[in-house]
Amino acid sequence: MLVVVREDQSMDDMTWLQRYRRLFSSLNRYARPTNLDTNIIMDEDDLFAIVTRRLITDHKFFRSPGPEQDSFRVLTKGKALKTGASYFTSLQTLYAMNRILLMPTGMRQRWGGAKELRTFLQFRPDEAEIDRYYNFASGVWNALLSAIPELEKRPELMRSHDVPKAEADEHQDHLLFWPIGQEMLADVSRSLMDERGLDEDADLASMTAALSPLGELNWDMHSLPWRYLLLVPTSPEEESWRVRSEDRKVAIETSTELLRWIVGLAELDDGDTEVLRTAWQRLLYPEPTEDAQVDAMWSEILALRKV
Repeated sequence: MLVVVREDQSMDDMTWLQRYRRLFSSLNRYARPTNLDTNIIMDEDDLFAIVTRRLITDHKFFRSPGPEQDSFRVLTKGKALKTGASYFTSLQTLYAMNRILLMPTGMRQRWGGAKELRTFLQFRPDEAEIDRYYNFASGVWNALLSAIPELEKRPELMRSHDVPKAEADEHQDHLLFWPIGQEMLADVSRSLMDERGLDEDADLASMTAALSPLGELNWDMHSLPWRYLLLVPTSPEEESWRVRSEDRKVAIETSTELLRWIVGLAELDDGDTEVLRTAWQRLLYPEPTEDAQVDAMWSEILALRKV
């Protein structure tokens, strides 16, 4: 048993809590590894963990009336989100998204590589830098919510692969309410902001304008390009559906490439476009039996392209 006491009784509660969390995190991370949820909750050095917790306690979209582990918006145990769950996202996914969203090109260049980043995350930044990046994270999330108002809909109505016809007006199967879609969203959002040179000093209007193409897309997983690529039927009659497990990684990569191309991040010539089409077509499940069907589907995807 390890007993931890507060030797300096004049120490304020916040400083004491930071030191306790750092001790707990160090003991468990480097001696007996803990799970990722615990690391995010307890780590007092990792900038992204600190900002993620602060979003849950302070940001109007994520915050809850109690401690961060009581959030109504964020699942704090595990990553998977089930149909009908009331959470918008999981702690692990929110942390992963923040790691992407908070690293503009200049920041990535300043750190260099993965080794430098790991070293950075082992030392707590000063409070001014934490505040700066929290404000940036808060601004990015405000911009995402402004650009994509659907994100504020009730999560329990937005994750249903098999929507009864009688409930079709209320229930949806929205890609941005599943972890795979949320991490795709972070990746493309960061690229859209990079394209405009937006960093931690960017204002809300500039970030919202950069992210606005994302609000014009149909994120229903039963629509193209997600249908038959990320969402696949479980029977020939297509009466029920699931997120694909076979070739999931490459399907997500191809979906991200398609998304980047659709919103105008990737300028492809005719040859590159054909390569992208071929990659998409090879992943379709079930495999279409008629060329005309594939041509019609691809024409529908082409119509989504932002010129």
